[in-house]
Amino acid sequence: MRPRVGCQLVGRVLVSGRVHCFWTKSLMMLTLVGFGCSGNQNLEATTTVVPTTTVVPTTTVVPTTTVVPTTTVVPTTTVVPTTTVVPTTTVVPTTTVVPTITLASTITLAPITSRESEVNSTSLPPAPFTLKEDEQLRILVIGDSVIEQVLPHLATVFGSVAIIERRVHGGTALCDWFAAQGKELGIEHLKDWQPHVIIVGHGGNALTTCMAGLDGKPLEGEAFSEKYLLDSRYVVEVADQMGSRVLFVNHPVWFDGSIWGTDEIFRSMPDRYPGGFVRFVSTWPALSPNGQFLESVSCLESEPGCVDGYGELRSGRWKAHLQELGAWRYAVTIWEEFIAAGWVDSEVINFDTEEGDI
Repeated sequence: MRPRVGCQLVGRVLVSGRVHCFWTKSLMMLTLVGFGCSGNQNLEATTTVVPTTTVVPTTTVVPTTTVVPTTTVVPTTTVVPTTTVVPTTTVVPTTTVVPTITLASTITLAPITSRESEVNSTSLPPAPFTLKEDEQLRILVIGDSVIEQVLPHLATVFGSVAIIERRVHGGTALCDWFAAQGKELGIEHLKDWQPHVIIVGHGGNALTTCMAGLDGKPLEGEAFSEKYLLDSRYVVEVADQMGSRVLFVNHPVWFDGSIWGTDEIFRSMPDRYPGGFVRFVSTWPALSPNGQFLESVSCLESEPGCVDGYGELRSGRWKAHLQELGAWRYAVTIWEEFIAAGWVDSEVINFDTEEGDI
């Protein structure tokens, strides 16, 4: 029989064997305790948490923080195609009034009719207006944006002698101020007011519906001139019914020497209606001498817009409009024509410091 392995010995050595076994176990226990309580010995083995604390893989957030692809907003911020508003802001076609103006060289005026020559033809040359005490001269002005610049100065030159009713607005045509187009603003409704004089100053706009053809497009060429001549005749007929006189006025020439489409039409009106009740006055001597464009001139210090003896006459992109000095001289031209026509006494109308009513 094989002896047991361990501390259980056979025979007489059993006691000593037990003792020996006791110390053997004690030593083994001490040894184990020594390993567990030996301070910092073998710390690397027990505290080596490198595999568990190596958070490099978990803290390497470079892939998640690399927001370059998400922050590269160059494609979304490149607004060049959306901000290129050149096609929408190019308003030149809407402000270019050149296509709406017909040059006089292309106009063939209709001959004078017997009806035209009969209007006021049997009357004596018009005498100065006889105004009652405290009665003002009643003037109706029909015009476009150029006349709109003249109105304040027209009130100044006539002073308190006149009251001025206006049918004036930029871009309008003569027919815009007839009842068929202008409704209550039509000049026909002023019959009870009975203006003494109707001043007509239209260059020839064709922007509104009353100056459109059947196709809806602005009238041009012969159709344009025929329409403005027809409308000018209508003004004279309305004035005749109201006992009014009519003064047609042309605008100064354009910067390139072109003249307005109504120029020859207005010039022809006194011949169509002889007798002195229908007249025409040209602003050219004051603003376009010899039919030439004039932008600036010497002037009197008393004239509006005159600085150190010099002033500008024209304004606007094509110099179609007037500076203050130009508007003033336009108004003075009208005032001088009232006197030249014998419609008023020069002693009655003077440059009153008190402005008239508009």
